[in-house]
Amino acid sequence: MLDDRFDLLMTLEHLDESLLLLQQDLCWDMNEMFYLNRMVSKSQRSHEPLEESTVARLTKLLTPDVRLYKHFSEKLDKRLSGMPPDFADKLKEFREAKSKFESDCMVMDKLVAAPYHS
Repeated sequence: MLDDRFDLLMTLEHLDESLLLLQQDLCWDMNEMFYLNRMVSKSQRSHEPLEESTVARLTKLLTPDVRLYKHFSEKLDKRLSGMPPDFADKLKEFREAKSKFESDCMVMDKLVAAPYHS
């Protein structure tokens, strides 16, 4: 039922890959898919893992969310595994272009311009 309504659900774990799939589905240019990582912590702090009892309680409480996430994550993984070999090259190209976009837009962690905005 949900599969009929949603052709693509994106996950943060595969955001760049998802954006490339969206680009292909909508026939958009790659430079329309760039994004800036804003308000993202640069620290590499490690977080304490949750206790097993907490994970079990959250999983039970959020069962519908967990099921939806697993379903669409598996669907995305299946679609990505079926992509042609040049998809990896396109992903690398996208990430390099996105990095250039970020450096063109940011100076000293401040947004200074949006050179690709049409």
